[in-house]
Amino acid sequence: MKAPSNARENLGLGLKPGDPHYRAYVGPPEDYDLIAAMTFNLLTTLGLRQHHSLLDIGCGSLRIGRLLIPYLNRGKYFGIEPAEWLLVEGIKQELGETVVETKRPTFFFTDSPEAVGRAKVSFDFTLAQSIFSHCGLDLIKGWLSAVSRSLAQDGALVATFLPGDEDSLRKGWIYPECVNYRPETLERVAAEVNLRFEILDWKHPRQTWALFAAPKFDSTWFENALGTAMANRTFLPAATRRRRLTLRRLAAWLAVTASNPAAAPWLVIGFATVHAVLWTFILVRLKAAQDVHMDVAEAFAWGQKFLLGYGKHPPLSGWVAGIWFMLFPVTDWSTYALAMMTVGVGMMICWAIALRVVDRRRAFLVVVMLAIYPIFNLKGFKYN
Repeated sequence: MKAPSNARENLGLGLKPGDPHYRAYVGPPEDYDLIAAMTFNLLTTLGLRQHHSLLDIGCGSLRIGRLLIPYLNRGKYFGIEPAEWLLVEGIKQELGETVVETKRPTFFFTDSPEAVGRAKVSFDFTLAQSIFSHCGLDLIKGWLSAVSRSLAQDGALVATFLPGDEDSLRKGWIYPECVNYRPETLERVAAEVNLRFEILDWKHPRQTWALFAAPKFDSTWFENALGTAMANRTFLPAATRRRRLTLRRLAAWLAVTASNPAAAPWLVIGFATVHAVLWTFILVRLKAAQDVHMDVAEAFAWGQKFLLGYGKHPPLSGWVAGIWFMLFPVTDWSTYALAMMTVGVGMMICWAIALRVVDRRRAFLVVVMLAIYPIFNLKGFKYN
């Protein structure tokens, strides 16, 4: 059903992002109410309560402020917005002067990150919805630095960005155009100002939510609330709900861990080790009635003497086999373990090579895909 023409004109429906209308200027007018509701729900799920202090970076025409200002206690909402006309229109069209007089929000009409410190408040929450998607990395660093200095020890910045395979090289404010950044880049610049970066599993029409948390920020409320919401989908059988919740959490944990520079190598090592142990056990059971493969027997024979070459092969395979059987007994299971150990090392090497062309998350996906390729599992027993 089409909206009446006067409603379309007042709400800016049909206008393009950036058009000189208080709703259209901050993004697609059709999503004005949706993004406000999604953001408000995310903040309260993360723990925002009425007594908290909140800073809204780029508050615009109060798309989200019209929900936050009435909710928060008097004097607890702070907004930064360089376009004064935009905020004036937001108050006039969406909030009303009476609410402003009652709640007494504070506004700074500037585009400088230094305005954060001028508030002289230790903020519990800071919001930057659709800001980093239009900022050069220099601006993002400036905002993160300013916010980190004015954030409570248990506070957090909640922001959206557009993930990409490469980082934008543009600088300053880019609007209405958008820029992309790799999650690893934002994680690095967050760590420089002692903030913990985390991608949030929360809906947004176009962008991705991210958390930049101070050291003592507790995200338990968010995790519990999200888990409860998933588990309470009563239109699914209980067993299906539990299974989907478990798989969803596992996938989210793997994605976050694989993207973490410190944790990713240990994830790959652990995955390769589990893969090697699992397939050693499978091969022992599967090939109990068979002799070991001739290539393994040949390598065992070479390993009895450490030479500089073995006729048709360089010395490495013979040396590895020789050292291996000094440590482990000469049995079927140890030959399969040797073969799968080399497969596991190969997977780790492939991960390191993949990092040269893709990000950490995709590099881990490369390892997972290799694990299901027959040469790296069922046919990996040949040590060849």
